[in-house]
Amino acid sequence: MTEEHKEKIRRALKGRKLSAEHKQKIKEGIANSDSFKAVDWSSLQKELWSTGKNKGMTGKVYTEEKKEQWSEMAKSHDFGKWMQGKKLTPEHIRNALKHRAMSSAEVAVQKVIQDNDLPFRYVGNGGFFIEGKVPDFIDEQDKIAVEVFYRRHKDAFRGGWKVWQNERERIFMAAGWRTIFINETQIANTHFLLQEALK
Repeated sequence: MTEEHKEKIRRALKGRKLSAEHKQKIKEGIANSDSFKAVDWSSLQKELWSTGKNKGMTGKVYTEEKKEQWSEMAKSHDFGKWMQGKKLTPEHIRNALKHRAMSSAEVAVQKVIQDNDLPFRYVGNGGFFIEGKVPDFIDEQDKIAVEVFYRRHKDAFRGGWKVWQNERERIFMAAGWRTIFINETQIANTHFLLQEALK
């Protein structure tokens, strides 16, 4: 099939809604094709991560409107329920987090820490675990954990941000850690909150 022929087909199908049955047939056709089977997808994914070729979205900034749309979409589709009850090892969690870029809120908190020479370090990339959980920043000497979060995100994935916060605090406290929570409305008060925690 020539590229010209492929382009004609793409234009003809653009905007056309396909039935679930039709979509399933297309998926099965692709999955059963020799070209699809010939690819070692696991090795390909590792190669893309190692070379950085699939990190095109890293550091990209999205509008609050776009984030809100994704949040509502996640709620409507019960996103994340398939993981409920599953236990992930620290290695699984570390591998999942090591490619995650810092959020804008975490970057802001990090700047306050650096500018004021505060004894906290970023570990949100899986660098430190407390009872299987990964805080965002820690002061290991004073055993203070810092969680930086957007309430909207926790409402979408954690059954409500207050429930998530209480549970996180309970787990960390049982391990002998104090927890400081900084949400998106408190970023401007970061220096004060961290200084108070160190007293």
